[in-house]
Amino acid sequence: MDPSEYVSGEKYTLPLVLSTNKKKDGYKLEEIICCGKFGIVYGGIQTDLNRKIIVKFLSPNGYLVVNEFLKIMQDTDRFKTTILNSYDNGINIETNIPFLVMEGEWINFGEIVNSKDYIINYDRFFAGALQAVEYLHDRGFYHNNLRPSSFWYRIDEKLKFSNQTTPIKLADYEFCIKKPNISGKDIDLLDPEVSKIYEKWYSSKSYDINYCGMSLHTEPIKYMKHNLESLFYIFLEYCEGELPWSKYPNDEKLILKEKMEMRKPDYDYFYFVPRFMREIICFIDNMKPDEVPNNEKIWERLKEMRGWENFYDVVNETNGDKYYMHVLMLQMNKVPDRRKLDVYKRCPGVKEAADKERIEKMKRKEKSIEKKEVVTSTEKSKQKESFFVKLFKKKSKNKNKT
Repeated sequence: MDPSEYVSGEKYTLPLVLSTNKKKDGYKLEEIICCGKFGIVYGGIQTDLNRKIIVKFLSPNGYLVVNEFLKIMQDTDRFKTTILNSYDNGINIETNIPFLVMEGEWINFGEIVNSKDYIINYDRFFAGALQAVEYLHDRGFYHNNLRPSSFWYRIDEKLKFSNQTTPIKLADYEFCIKKPNISGKDIDLLDPEVSKIYEKWYSSKSYDINYCGMSLHTEPIKYMKHNLESLFYIFLEYCEGELPWSKYPNDEKLILKEKMEMRKPDYDYFYFVPRFMREIICFIDNMKPDEVPNNEKIWERLKEMRGWENFYDVVNETNGDKYYMHVLMLQMNKVPDRRKLDVYKRCPGVKEAADKERIEKMKRKEKSIEKKEVVTSTEKSKQKESFFVKLFKKKSKNKNKT
């Protein structure tokens, strides 16, 4: 591995105090919050202010990218509401490893996805995450590694029963690339070293095959709309408990095949993903690849999901594939055969309802058979009676002739 891309995965003995040239004994690490694919995230305390913090160790390149990202982004109001705020970053004196210090008291979204817990309303997670990704795009950035652990959330009791979005913030900004020549966007001046890193990342085949845009499996050209596609897959995994291709962990061909199948309206995997949200993947596919995505149709669909008052308008005036929505309506509340064990395990009530429906169906069938048997028996009796009547009439005619 390129040393400039290496992130230490070492689990340090805790508690551990980090020091930089600027701040001596400034940050005390007390616990491991999560272990991600790209290193361990720690929770701790900023000692001089006694406030909770999140600390992540970085690669040398990641450290340069973070500094440039914060220089461009951090002084805006939208940054504070959509991106996990950075308190500090530096290089630890003892280990010479760079690290990033972020605001504490946030929970990693990857943890609830892995545990298959339902904590945040599905549409509220999607809305909060979409706001964060939109902000990146509006500033000309592309996230090179979106996955569930890229997002953080906080449960706000005041918002629990309101219509406001659950607070969701985006991190992993050491993977953010400034996109060149984005239509309608000013390109900020960059550190030449960071520009080289962007070029390297932008042209490299570096992505997570589970969450990357479908076209990246066949061509290494990265578009902003791939971030929206990744967000949809993260959303899908949160709703359903796992990705449809999780049974093929390293088989890129089968993962690509499943992603292609997912675009079909009669796809046999969805159950927990809200019905009208499934079509969002069609909106993303239809976006122009070389422009900043216009998410208006996605926001319209989220609004409809929360309202339901325009239920029939959604069905009749969908902006995606009309046949797609028609098939979805026909599949309403249907549990796909390959999902039954999983769905019944998560929702015993669904199994009870299915068993009840199956028993009712059997009873109706038995009644139908009994009714048919009675009808058949009556018909046979009538036929027999008719036969003797005809025979009697025939004999009577023969007697009269004689």
